[in-house]
Amino acid sequence: MKKKSGNRKAKPAEEESVTVRNKKKLLGFFLIIFSIFLLLSLVSYSRYDQAVLNYKFSDLFRSLSPDSDYRGTNNLVGIVGAYIADFFINNTLGIFSSIFPVIIFVWGFSYFKRISFRQMISSFNFLIIAGLILSTFFGVLRARFDLFPNTYEISGAIGDYLGEGTGRLLGGVGSIIFLFAAFMVLIIIAFNIDLEKATAFLKDLLLNRKGKKTKIKINRPEDEEKNLQKIKELGDDKKKKKKKVKEETLSAEELMAEEEQTRIRIIRNDAGQEITVKGNEVKQEEEDIIQKSETKKVDLEKTGEMPERSHEHDLDEKVPDPWDEKLIFKKAGLDLLDPSPTEDFKVAEEELTRNAELLKEKLKLFDIEIQDISVTPGPVVTLYEIVPAPGVKISKIVSLENDI
Repeated sequence: MKKKSGNRKAKPAEEESVTVRNKKKLLGFFLIIFSIFLLLSLVSYSRYDQAVLNYKFSDLFRSLSPDSDYRGTNNLVGIVGAYIADFFINNTLGIFSSIFPVIIFVWGFSYFKRISFRQMISSFNFLIIAGLILSTFFGVLRARFDLFPNTYEISGAIGDYLGEGTGRLLGGVGSIIFLFAAFMVLIIIAFNIDLEKATAFLKDLLLNRKGKKTKIKINRPEDEEKNLQKIKELGDDKKKKKKKVKEETLSAEELMAEEEQTRIRIIRNDAGQEITVKGNEVKQEEEDIIQKSETKKVDLEKTGEMPERSHEHDLDEKVPDPWDEKLIFKKAGLDLLDPSPTEDFKVAEEELTRNAELLKEKLKLFDIEIQDISVTPGPVVTLYEIVPAPGVKISKIVSLENDI
């Protein structure tokens, strides 16, 4: 007979992790419920409930018995809430003991949504220290300045004790200054406030108290377009005024010299000859060429010698079937092995002059006047040498090399 193994099967790791996760969520849910219960008990605290409390365990059973002498409490959560509120408000931090429900709620919420441990601890420290400072502050007011004498719930037992001790050490005014400075340091450290920005903000507030109001204007796209249009109009007005003043101050000879066209020179390296062309002559040559071509076209139309569409062009439109097409192959001759003759390619003078005119007009857009342009055509690169007008900086032209 086979013996049954007494060892139980171990639970899988996934089941154990699910069980632990469920336990943590149950703990978090309990903490959240308790924090809400504690907050309701503190909010509904009443002094009149102290008459009902005997501070004995028998009060719990007395509340369950049908005793005619027992009166109900004003607390929202009954006699249990009255005991809890009496303990936290009268024996701890007074009304500032409301930080405890917040701490418990955050602690329980951390089991549902992951919160970093460091961030959670820093927030707890901030709440506890802030509660201590505020309760001590009101304890100083009660002990040293006799303010709120009958409202002991405002500071609690801990606040009264710390306020009395701080008042004896630093005095009333010194204690208030010390506590105020401690609270400000706590706020700066907790929220990582920039002192320079905070000082500038306080300075602006002090200036605004004198009647100066800072207006913040938000620029919209329509406003930006209007501003750009106004800037352009102002620029055009300035140019017109400068031109008017210049025309009034310049003499007749200077005006004639200003109207003089830019001189364009074409230099051929092979023959060493130099051709000088003025700006007006370039335009005149272009007009003559256009006029000659138009005159020739009119003459041909009158005589009826206009070139007609060739028969070959009609054949090209009718493309034959590639399978029916007959290819005529001609063998290459030995003349293909002969060295190719040297060809001298020369750029037409009209093209060089036109390019020089384009360069001059391009620079004129940037308010750069050119006095002389020398064009030296080469086999690969054409060199354009420019001589700017007096008063034009070379650096201004160099800065425009990528825009030309």
